[in-house]
Amino acid sequence: MSKIAILIVEDEAIVAADLAAKVRQLGYEVAGTTATGEEAVELACRQRPALVLMDIRLAGAMDGITAAEQIHRECHLPVLFLTAHSDMGTVERARQAEAFGYLLKPFDERDLRIQIEMALYKHTAEQQLRERKEQLTGINQILQAALACATEEELGTACLEVAEKITQSKFGFIGEINESGLEVIAISNPGWDACNVLDSGENRRQPGNFKIHGIYGRVLLAGKSLFTNASARHPDSIGLPPGHPPLASFLGVPLLREGRTIGMLAVGNRDGGYAQAEQDALEALAPSIVEAFLRKRAEEGIRKTAADLQTVNSKLLESRRAALNMMEDALAARQQAEETSFELQREISQRKRAEELLRLAYDDLEQRVRERTEDLATTVETLLGEIAERERAERSLKRLNRLYEVLSETNQAIVRVVDHESLFRDFCRIAVEHGGFILSWVGLVDEETGQVRIVAANGATAYLDEIRITVNNEPTGEGPTGIAIRQGSYCICNDFQNDPCTQPWHEQGKVHGIRASASVALKEGERVVGALTLYSGEKDFFDRQHVALLKQMGADISFALDNFTREHRRLKTEQSLREETLERLRTLEELREKEQMLIQQSRLAAMGEMINNIAHQWRQPLNVMGLIVQQMQLYYEVGTFSKEFLDASVVKSMDLINHMSHTIDDFRDFFKPDKDKGEFRVKEVISKTLTLIEDGLMNQEIAIDFQCNADPKIDGYANEYSQVLLNILMNARDALMEQGPKNAQITVTVDVEADKSVVTIADNAGGIPEENLFKIFEPYFTTKGPDKGTGVGLFMSKTIIEKNMAGRLTVRNNDGGAEFRIEV
Repeated sequence: MSKIAILIVEDEAIVAADLAAKVRQLGYEVAGTTATGEEAVELACRQRPALVLMDIRLAGAMDGITAAEQIHRECHLPVLFLTAHSDMGTVERARQAEAFGYLLKPFDERDLRIQIEMALYKHTAEQQLRERKEQLTGINQILQAALACATEEELGTACLEVAEKITQSKFGFIGEINESGLEVIAISNPGWDACNVLDSGENRRQPGNFKIHGIYGRVLLAGKSLFTNASARHPDSIGLPPGHPPLASFLGVPLLREGRTIGMLAVGNRDGGYAQAEQDALEALAPSIVEAFLRKRAEEGIRKTAADLQTVNSKLLESRRAALNMMEDALAARQQAEETSFELQREISQRKRAEELLRLAYDDLEQRVRERTEDLATTVETLLGEIAERERAERSLKRLNRLYEVLSETNQAIVRVVDHESLFRDFCRIAVEHGGFILSWVGLVDEETGQVRIVAANGATAYLDEIRITVNNEPTGEGPTGIAIRQGSYCICNDFQNDPCTQPWHEQGKVHGIRASASVALKEGERVVGALTLYSGEKDFFDRQHVALLKQMGADISFALDNFTREHRRLKTEQSLREETLERLRTLEELREKEQMLIQQSRLAAMGEMINNIAHQWRQPLNVMGLIVQQMQLYYEVGTFSKEFLDASVVKSMDLINHMSHTIDDFRDFFKPDKDKGEFRVKEVISKTLTLIEDGLMNQEIAIDFQCNADPKIDGYANEYSQVLLNILMNARDALMEQGPKNAQITVTVDVEADKSVVTIADNAGGIPEENLFKIFEPYFTTKGPDKGTGVGLFMSKTIIEKNMAGRLTVRNNDGGAEFRIEV
């Protein structure tokens, strides 16, 4: 199973690398990292990650909130904000961008895991609701098309438009199995217009019967759905006929009736290919398409039967009219015979024979009229039955459409509302306004009393003022609502006025015109918390399809209740995390203030050493200046004082004064706080630091060996770096003074390793005891005694190098003493 991919948008490279490492440790895959909002939008649309971790402040013109809005609008991807800013303006902008979470820096791995899991879960839930809504809308459109379209071709085109829209396909077709193979009964215009398949007469071939083989044949023969995003390489592919439009991807779903495959619905060429989600959506549409075509054909059959009946009736009327004409001719002949009595007497025998024939013809005609009348009555009865059945089907379809509309509107409300009460009110209103129900209400169970408490209602609510419903084993608990809650399922009553279980409410129901009711249990997790109940004014209102939709409606609302509970827990967790984060920020601020105090203490501790060093550095220039002044007085007394001598003495004195002034400047720069990071050369900082202490070390007979193998540059704080060097050098000096080795020496080496500057400071004072080697960087740890050290210097040195400059400060014992290593 492939890992969930997460895109990281962070403009600080170190933070981005650390965040990527945490994401991988949590078991996710990093889809990529970027520092700008513009590139984040491009990567999100191209790679389609499952989640985007977005810093609000980014490099470039587009900030994180603007990028998140564009990603949500174009890609429908969840975005989780990561930021150090918690002001109300930023939080409000992030909320309006429909972010799935807001995580304050710094955060630990647990916080990150919780936010990622919550964001992924919420996105999945919203996506499922959106897909379910699209499917229900498509089914509703297909069923409405079955009523509105005049022909099967129009109905097929409407069905394909819905299928292509839901799956985002370029074209599609609907086919039906017959004796000759697969007959295409509908094909979308984009697909047919792009087709240039020719028949033997070089004319564009019309859709018709096709042999069942190839990829679509696999769907029909197996009776199972199939999709491929590489149609040409599929094992069942037989290629495309010349002139057929390119087919990059294919999705086919069988059309089933009573478990038998009767045809198929197919779509093709979706950008990005097909996945299981598109297959599920098309499979949800397939039963509605079959039902729509069956209803359309039944409607056409009824129409044809009516036309045949009209033809038979017309023929029957013509026969009766011919018989009447024969009778009129016979009567006229008889009248003529009576007027001519002579001829009548002579032809009496002929008349009798004619009357006999006329009687026989009349009897035969009456028999045929009687038979035709009986046939007509049977046909009319059959037609009336079919018309009544059709009217019942249309009423059922209209009720089903209204219930689909209720389900669709309810799902929209689930996505829109944020609390139980609003959802319940919206559902009751939707059921009455869109579903045509007399009354709709939602009740929650009071666990102490068993009473069902009405929390929302719409419609004929006066009925509820006069009744009492419980879940206890008593008459008021044996109704549909009580049964549904106790069983955790549903209960249908299609004859409300005569059903024994509704006996306590017969009188009130009759007053308000209630003829049928349905109750569906509502759950939070596995616990039944209440029920939704609907009332209809029509007996036998709820059939099998209505029950299925009501169960789905109850499941959707129960899902929303679970989601509300999880959202409440998430908000509570977020509040706890926010409070914990603020507490951590306050703690970090206090620690930062303490660190600054410790750094200042360390600098003050070093100030005494620096004053000592200045005294050493000034002693010799002051002695020389004293000698120059005495020499000027002596030359004046002996008479050798001249302008040239005076000029030379002034130059020497000014050089000494400049040297002393430079020493003061170095001392002042050392204690000047660094406000901003800046680039500096390591060799230059070390040289200045050594200048401050070299006279003192020389007086204490400690040699300095400075080996510069490279001259790297560092982006950091030069004065703080110099303070670290001074702390380590002073510790080395103290160790050498305490141990007193021969040829005391401090070796400072500068080099470059793996693009990092490496400075080592080593002495030959014998090293640090093993039991103290890992304690020397702890605050207030010292081996010098309270009168000689505070234990702050090395702790602050490690803090400066590792926290402020992202480097590393370590120590080890070498052959002759201790060696400190600074890597930046």
